[in-house]
Amino acid sequence: MAEDTFDRRLLRRILPRIIRAAFWGFLMGGEALLLPYLPGFEQFERFIPAEGAHFTGLMAVFVLFEVAMQLLSGTVFRYALGTARALVTMLFLFYTTDGGVITQVVQFGPGTVEVTIEFRAVLAMILALFLLVVFKNVMHAVEFLSEKSEEPVILPEIP
Repeated sequence: MAEDTFDRRLLRRILPRIIRAAFWGFLMGGEALLLPYLPGFEQFERFIPAEGAHFTGLMAVFVLFEVAMQLLSGTVFRYALGTARALVTMLFLFYTTDGGVITQVVQFGPGTVEVTIEFRAVLAMILALFLLVVFKNVMHAVEFLSEKSEEPVILPEIP
């Protein structure tokens, strides 16, 4: 007789994680993936400062980070992904703002107006906050690993 290889206990552990990951992925940015389907999104996309920085691609990356972090909750990889997400956000902010200076050409009827905003000090503070997020994730990973090292390891019996 062939034994049933489908483990219901594994499904009971994984299914809530998958549902929670899908919920948090949608909550933390999944709704932004629906924006390109709205009428007039092309006009919004013109105001994104970096050329070639696709809004939907960026949001998809952040949603994937969130889903992976939720799926890997209870492991040290969650904190590694949180660190990676903060670093990717820092790099993207620096890239899209061109180091804290945004220049945008806005068309008003037949003429155009060039608007330049310099906010290097604000960008420096935002990047410092993201460095704190990186530090927080590293400290959580160290705490998680130290707690796991103190727990006794009980191996499951092999039938």
